Amino acid sequence: MLLRGRLSAAIATLNPGIPAGARDDALAQVLDLGTPALLSANELKAAMREYTASQGRGRPTVDAHEAYAVLAEKLDVLRACCTATTGAAS
Repeated sequence: MLLRGRLSAAIATLNPGIPAGARDDALAQVLDLGTPALLSANELKAAMREYTASQGRGRPTVDAHEAYAVLAEKLDVLRACCTATTGAAS
């Protein structure tokens, strides 16, 4: 995944003094959305059928505000991991 590689590189660049294991843990916490990462083939087919039938005008599966809240939480976890290991202020 492109995001994983770029995020991992950014964490390493910004925090060269922390152990690789701590950087990996921070990355894993940010990337874990708390939901199954993969849909089954049948779920994906059903979602594509529904999307096609609605001509792209269906309701989003995930509310944008909810998605932003999860993103903000994950960023807070990453900041806390980086701050705790380096002693840096936000």
